[in-house]
Amino acid sequence: MRFKAIIVFLSLFFSQFSLAADDVKVLASIKPLQLIAHDIVGTTGEVQLLLKPGASPHHYSMKPSDMRKLADAGLVIWVGPEMEQFLAKSLRTVKTSTLQMADNDEEHIDHHTDDHADHADHADHADHADHADHADHADHADHADHADEAVDEDHHDHHGEDLHFWLDPIEGLAFADALKDRLSLVYPQHAETFAANYARFEQNLRGLDAALHQQFIPVKSQGFFVFHDAWGHFVEHYGL
Repeated sequence: MRFKAIIVFLSLFFSQFSLAADDVKVLASIKPLQLIAHDIVGTTGEVQLLLKPGASPHHYSMKPSDMRKLADAGLVIWVGPEMEQFLAKSLRTVKTSTLQMADNDEEHIDHHTDDHADHADHADHADHADHADHADHADHADHADHADEAVDEDHHDHHGEDLHFWLDPIEGLAFADALKDRLSLVYPQHAETFAANYARFEQNLRGLDAALHQQFIPVKSQGFFVFHDAWGHFVEHYGL
């Protein structure tokens, strides 16, 4: 009887382990991408965050624990080498599928070819709309480190390009769509769930977008001042 009990226990243990191994594992470089991915992944797995709130992608150094996260992830999502310069070299050393938000179209999405590629945001997004608190939606808004270098163009305008794409809801939606498709390639067993989650995400985001368009009508002629020049996509989309 004792031997049978051990066999049953081991079979249950390894059964749970195999299910856990099937879970979706996404690693997001910064908080805004994690929020979008969380809505698409849903209950199929987890979305870990590489840069904790307050960490700057301009000065971050990879730790051994970060490299383990990269290697363990089924998919790594990031803005691109212009934003997370520290990540570009590390991604070339691991066999992990990646998806890049910068230049998010057919030609520029980073279709990283590896073993994973062979496997065949929304209520939280409202946090991004409140431009009175940039720290809530962008980990790279830790500007205290840059207080003495406010005119450093390399750090503040990324060589003249505004990389805060997620502040335009349509850009965020395009990334979510690309993320849904990539996740379906890496984890085909969850493809239907990803599609359903994306449909819900799109509905919520378009509803929020319409509400914001109406909300900003009375203030379109009023300017606003921010410490970090990160609102280009937001301003252009809403005609501010």
